[in-house]
Amino acid sequence: MFDFLKRKPKEDTAQNTMPASSVHPGLNYPTSEERLKHFRKAVEEVAQLGHENYLPVVYQYLASESDEVVNEAARVISEYVENYSFSGIMRLNESFRAHTSIDYTVNWREVSLEELEKRIKDKGSYLWVLRLGTFHPNGYFREKCIRELQKENSSLGFLILRLNDWVEPVRRAAEDTCADLSRFPLDELMWALPYFEKTRQGERRNPFFLEKLEKNLVSAIRERFGEITWGKIRGYEFLVRKTFYRMFMKEKRLSKAEVEDILSKERSAQCQMQIMPLFVEQYALTVEELDGYLKHKSRLVQRGALEQKYKILGGPWEGMEDLLLSPSSSIRESARYILKKHTDIDIRKYYLDHLESTRVSVKKVCILGIGENGKKEDAVLLEKYLDDANPQIVKCAMHAIGSLIGYDAKEIYWRFLTGSNLTLVVQAYREICAHGICFGAKNIYELFCKAEDPAVKKKMAVLLNREPYWERLPYALMHYRDSDDEIEEMARRGVTRKKNMYAKVSEEDAARILSILHDEKYRIPESVQKTIEFDLKVVTK
Repeated sequence: MFDFLKRKPKEDTAQNTMPASSVHPGLNYPTSEERLKHFRKAVEEVAQLGHENYLPVVYQYLASESDEVVNEAARVISEYVENYSFSGIMRLNESFRAHTSIDYTVNWREVSLEELEKRIKDKGSYLWVLRLGTFHPNGYFREKCIRELQKENSSLGFLILRLNDWVEPVRRAAEDTCADLSRFPLDELMWALPYFEKTRQGERRNPFFLEKLEKNLVSAIRERFGEITWGKIRGYEFLVRKTFYRMFMKEKRLSKAEVEDILSKERSAQCQMQIMPLFVEQYALTVEELDGYLKHKSRLVQRGALEQKYKILGGPWEGMEDLLLSPSSSIRESARYILKKHTDIDIRKYYLDHLESTRVSVKKVCILGIGENGKKEDAVLLEKYLDDANPQIVKCAMHAIGSLIGYDAKEIYWRFLTGSNLTLVVQAYREICAHGICFGAKNIYELFCKAEDPAVKKKMAVLLNREPYWERLPYALMHYRDSDDEIEEMARRGVTRKKNMYAKVSEEDAARILSILHDEKYRIPESVQKTIEFDLKVVTK
């Protein structure tokens, strides 16, 4: 129906030669009965069904001769896009131009935004038309939308994205509109930070302008915030905070007290990663202060404090071996490295000596520690913990044994994979995947059929796809059209991926595959049937 959706957009510099309307320059999109039907269909797809790929079709009708159509198109664009998250905007930034046709009946270079503003009754909708217009495939139109947005103060993120535009005049226009940040309120500056981070990773942006803009953003935000506390930034979403921390720590624009306040309450590990390394280096923390951070709830903060304390002291300190009992594997690893480098401590013996602790938390760590530092023979010592009443102890034992003997723990994992405790089934699944263990497609499929929990079923489907191709194929074919979308998707992957054309399939197995392949109840597409039939001729003994 929408032929122009299939047509590849022309280059930005290409100009169509059709004359613009003498009344509304560029707005000469005839509203025939057939086009109206197309428009109504596109509006329904976007507004009612949420089909994003029809959004470009609706946008074309901003060039309609009908004011009613123009206003409805603007309304749909506004209502749909204004609720987009950062990830949704990023998706549009990449896809909108690819799905938008520069219709030959519209000279987008000559479209008058002044006239369009007069025709669109709702000014909020007009603003969203401009914002989405910064993604338009026509460079002249993108540039006009950018310069029009310079008149207002709530579209900074869209302007920053165009700093990495593929057309130089558009990039220059974006630089002009971003040069002065004085008109933007605090929330707008903060909201734009993830967009800046995305642009910073681009390849076309001017690095000198971007460096200057980063400093200007930090200064403008700092000025509007005044004192920065966790209470002031806690309401901003994760991506905003993460970029905020990176930029402010890089520029050293947070006081020690401000960082301490934020670190005491910020729970995101990724955000803490932006703060802690520079904090311990730039703010000259004392050993006593670092000791306080070694007791922090965040393991990432603890590790940062540990490594900085080691840099200051140049060696281990009294009581450092207690860190070997940390629930964090990264902290245990750092502590092991320091102790082995500077002392003759026997790490394996340390864990064996503490293995029978009455504290569950210590016992769990000791089991894991033996797995990290023990010998193959130690796997036997840990087997008794597989029968512990506490599932968390059993999980640690499974993991530690796997670390020591890997594939040889196959029977242990099968025992728990076929058990009834969901926690242990999941742990067995993880270990099986980690060690590349196969149990045979038939065995896994039987577990798949017995499983009642949907999550377990999906894990069995994953394990099935790890079995050799020709063994898993008949089972994957039977679920090629499953009622569960995820199972169906995994079954299709099982049919199409990792074929071994050097394998040999018996005539009996080939006949079974063919019978499933042509069984009407499985509704296997003809193209798939032909491909598998051809492959079978090659591999059948």
